[in-house]
Amino acid sequence: MELIAVQPRTAEFRTYSDDFELQENQVQIKALYGSPKHGTELNMYRGTNPFQEKTYDSHWQIFRETDTHTSPFPMGLGNMFVGAVTALGSQVADIRVGDRVAGYGNLRETHTVRADDVWKMPEGMAWQAALCFDPAQYALQGLRDSMIRFGDTTAVFGLGAIGLLAVAMAKLGGAHLVVGVDPIAKRRETALELGADIVLDPKAVDVGLEIKKATNRRGVDCVIETSGTAHALHQAIRGTAFGGRVSMVGWYNQGLAGLNFGEEAHFNIPELIFSRAASEPSRDYPRWTRDRIKQVCWDVLASGKIPCEKIIDPVVSFCEADSAYAYYVDQHPEESIKLGVVFPSSTSEGRND
Repeated sequence: MELIAVQPRTAEFRTYSDDFELQENQVQIKALYGSPKHGTELNMYRGTNPFQEKTYDSHWQIFRETDTHTSPFPMGLGNMFVGAVTALGSQVADIRVGDRVAGYGNLRETHTVRADDVWKMPEGMAWQAALCFDPAQYALQGLRDSMIRFGDTTAVFGLGAIGLLAVAMAKLGGAHLVVGVDPIAKRRETALELGADIVLDPKAVDVGLEIKKATNRRGVDCVIETSGTAHALHQAIRGTAFGGRVSMVGWYNQGLAGLNFGEEAHFNIPELIFSRAASEPSRDYPRWTRDRIKQVCWDVLASGKIPCEKIIDPVVSFCEADSAYAYYVDQHPEESIKLGVVFPSSTSEGRND
């Protein structure tokens, strides 16, 4: 079985077949855990993705209007999986049957992928950490684009998985002050557990002013904005120091009403930087590539330095994934951070040795 969206905001299970010959460079995997992506994937699930009305022309690097609209439905739901290897292609050398691995894939019971496309999990690595591999890459790229340095002050707007990982990474990297901003109490509490010094509810306080108060009127050196909302971006600009930098990680899929570039932005001249780990080459190319971003994130997550068990919340069984996706990811994000899915027999299969 696999979880798919058959139309906007409608998740269902469907059966599929694994009745094909394994290629020499492939591995077959039984899923043990999985997780969806709450940002970009959610826009696709809701039918608000720009690719549904426009086509991205990679040659011209621009979105173009198109007369032919191709529906993305049915589309697989889910982003990352952890599983146990059950079969190997004839040329696979560094992976054994029973190894526990992580990779990109939808919420489905099995995966058949290239051996080069999975990451072998070391002994003791938490499955929740492996499921944070994708958001960690966007968090790290956002931090790098913000040019945060040891001793800097920073604010992270939007405390979903990417934002919470940015909070933790900023602290690991030596940030002197980390402010977390989110209207959801559960996420603010988790940010404190992951190292935030201050958390703010944008519905209760003037965030820009409070950040200025916490920094002796100076403002933070840099901001990582992951929410993709106009209100957050406006407050981020208000709370940034003169000449500071706002790294915009969030996907802005709506008009930015409420964002006023004629106020603080005009006087404090912050740098606004769009950040995306998958947009190669990066600003630091060729020293930094997507592969290097991935390796650094994997090493940090495997080390256990970030308690990702606090980020994968709630956790449900695969048989509940259709209703849980609709409820926690789409309808009630205030009750979740990053949904985790447990497949049958997940507690007894797989090894890391």
